[in-house]
Order: sequence, then structure tokens, then C-alpha cells
Amino acid sequence: MSSTSSVGEFDLIDILLQSIPSHLRQDGHLLVGAGDDAAALSSLVCPVITTDAQHESVHFYRHWLSPRDLGYKAVMVCLSDLAASYAFPRGLFINLGVPAGINHEYLCQLYRGVGSALEACGGQLGGGNISSSERLSIDLFAVGEGYAPMPQRGHAHVGQIVCATGVLGQARGALHGLLHGNEVAPELLQAFVAPRARFDAAAVLNRCGVRTVMDISDGLAGDCSKIARASGVSIQLAPEHFVVPAALQRYALENNREPREFIIGGGEDYELLFTCDEHQLGQICELLPDVMIVGHVVPEGDTPVIGGAVSSYIHGTGWTP
Repeated sequence: MSSTSSVGEFDLIDILLQSIPSHLRQDGHLLVGAGDDAAALSSLVCPVITTDAQHESVHFYRHWLSPRDLGYKAVMVCLSDLAASYAFPRGLFINLGVPAGINHEYLCQLYRGVGSALEACGGQLGGGNISSSERLSIDLFAVGEGYAPMPQRGHAHVGQIVCATGVLGQARGALHGLLHGNEVAPELLQAFVAPRARFDAAAVLNRCGVRTVMDISDGLAGDCSKIARASGVSIQLAPEHFVVPAALQRYALENNREPREFIIGGGEDYELLFTCDEHQLGQICELLPDVMIVGHVVPEGDTPVIGGAVSSYIHGTGWTP
């Protein structure tokens, strides 16, 4: 099978674009797509912009996941910020850095994963760039369209409840296993490899009037700290309310760890973290039964997060869980 070095850049771009269904790279909100010097989007009422990156040996190792899973995850991670911003995806742009030795079939599979994520979330591939690189890198730029006032981290207030839209810690459990060579249950691996951008949950939160939302990418403690600092409050974590999935419970027991360590410190869950009043929570739980209470907003204290003495995973630091 030929490496990318034996295929010209323009030919490779054409090959990769053919891996994406035509309706995901033309028409819709994309007036001019890949193939010209720039892309043209139709007029957007409220443009919302986000960027993200997945770099080999920083965010992932190639043997951890298939190329299709890698493409899927990279897009979901990027679009998750749009979900947390009450915005629909409209255009996606990818800058790909390709090291020597990767064949074009690997990249085609990666782009098929990109297509699968766009199919699930909406939006279209508008173009990007390809260059040589020492390691595989995927840099993404996404354009969304806001459908409601954008929620912000600085809108939490004392007396509110802090919640997540689903269970946490499974991706961190999988990461721990991958880094240490432990056996990882399929449920944990699925949470790490194939996160969901929670556009469904975001629509419910907006309908119920929630105005403080962010996605959980850097761990519960780390992301609660961001909300607390922005709002001038502290957040008291409530581990008594944590829901521990059976697979995570088993993994923690087998490896002499506390499940709450994975829940508090785990990143890459991509559930939505939000604050709400008690009457809002009842409405939300009727529509999102997997919502989990994770804490309470309290007056600002000595630390932004109380009861969260677990470090969050930071990509590329050499930190080992």
C-alpha cells in the first residue's frame, strides 16, 4: 500500500474528499466548498467559532484507536464546544499534519470518521490544508450558528446546583488502563474513543433557561474551577450524589483506585457541566434522566473547588494518573 509521499498533495486532497459523502461537503450552508482558495458560508445570524487540536503523543497514540475512530473523536471534541454554546455546526475546516510512513488508506479511514461525526452532528466539511509533519496532527476550526443567547461560565450564582448531563469518569478509567497496559472494559473504552457532542442535552438546557454551561474536557474539578473563578464563587463537590457505572467500579477495584478519583479528575467525558436552580432541575431531569448532581454553588472561599483534591489530566505534560 502506497505512502502519502508517493501521492501528490492535490491528488491526496481529492482522495480524502471522496471519503466524505458529497452532501457533507457541498450545498446546505456551504455555498463554496473545498477546492477553491476559500470556502463561502451562507449568511449566519449569530456566528459562533471554536478551534481544537488532536496531536499524536500529546492527545493520543495511534495504537490506541483506529484511524476512523480518531477522525470521529477529533470532530466530536471540537463540535462539543458548539453544543455547550447553544450553536448548531455549519462548517468544519481541518489542517492535517502527516508524518512519513502513513499511507493514504489510513487517512481515508480517518476522513470517513470525520464524515460519520458530521453525519451525527450536522455541519459540512469546508476544506483545510495538508502538510508534512513529524507526528500526526489534526487541527480543527469550526463555525457554528447560535440559536439562543450563549451561556457563559460567569453566570453561576450562590444557591444553584451543579450538574452533569451524564455519568463521568469512564473515559478517565480507559485512559488509565491504556497508559498502564491494563485490561479495559468495552464500556470504558467506548467512552474514551467515541464521545458524543451533547447537542440533544444542550437543547433541553436552553429550553429550561440554563445560562451557565460548558463541556467537560479537562475533568470535573478543573472545569468546575473555571466556572467558579469566572462567577466569583466556589463550588462544593457532592460525591454522595455521584453515579458510578458498574464497569468503572470494577476497574477501580481491580486496580486499587477510588472511582471518585476518575470522576473528579477525569477529562474527555464531553458531557455538559451546568448550574441551575432547584425548580429547573426537576424540569431538566424529566427530559434528561441521566443528569447527575455533582455539587453546589457556595460563597467564594479560599479555593474555587471544595472537595476536589484530585488533579485533572493535562495533555502533553508527562503526568501519569
